[in-house]
Amino acid sequence: MDKQIENNGITRILNGKYGHYVYNRNDVNIAQFLEMYGEYSDGEVRLFDAILRQGDHAIDIGANCGALTLPMAQIVGMYGIVYAFEPQQPIFQTLCATMALNNIINVQCFPFAVSDTDGYGSLPNIDYSKPGGFGSAQISKDSPDESYIKIKTVKLDTFLSHIGRLDFIKIDVEGMEGDVVNGATKLINKFRPFMYIENDKEDRYQDLILLVQSLGYSVYWHVPRMFNPDNYAGNNEDIKIVSFNMICVPNESSPLPGCKKITNPNYHPLFNKENFENA
Repeated sequence: MDKQIENNGITRILNGKYGHYVYNRNDVNIAQFLEMYGEYSDGEVRLFDAILRQGDHAIDIGANCGALTLPMAQIVGMYGIVYAFEPQQPIFQTLCATMALNNIINVQCFPFAVSDTDGYGSLPNIDYSKPGGFGSAQISKDSPDESYIKIKTVKLDTFLSHIGRLDFIKIDVEGMEGDVVNGATKLINKFRPFMYIENDKEDRYQDLILLVQSLGYSVYWHVPRMFNPDNYAGNNEDIKIVSFNMICVPNESSPLPGCKKITNPNYHPLFNKENFENA
């Protein structure tokens, strides 16, 4: 692997599996994975590749620096579209830079948080010059104090009401996944897209499962490891981190073979402390 890292202050550019990644070197999650493996959560990318087709229209909510947006855009191709949302302005800038450096023209980037209301929310005022898990920042619907900054929130049902196609939605928004779904029910009912939703908050996972099922979806666990034995960097070190996500398939579509269907909304493979092996 010809991995090259350019270091310009807090911003780094890395040549990795799917092209050039631009990211904040102080992000203890994204930076670590990219620099160790030359890729980010490739188990998710392989799933996207199995679901998405050339020409598909997709939404990436919680796009961060574009580490997953980039391969998603490549999978749907020049006749496809990806709408990418990232509300943290410094991270949004790296998202746009990643798309520009890779000559990606089929991604539309928006610096907004996606929720169930059109208005404003609040984000912690983060110091991006110091190490932190920036992608874990949670949005508040009110302004707790002056240490928070105001950001714009949008409902997909209104913001993307003009679109004529929707095949896939990826949602990773640190506990606001239910709000995103509630603000997109018209689009979901109209287009019946596949959805890929993070679900790792102990106080919210049951409600999220029931919400998606109430829309006429079958839900499956997908628990990919960050470590890919065949990773781009050829790094054999397994940091043993997984993500807990749901693949959501319209009931009228074919079931997904080899995935664990969620039949009990009270069970979560992380919080019930039971052995769980993702197929």
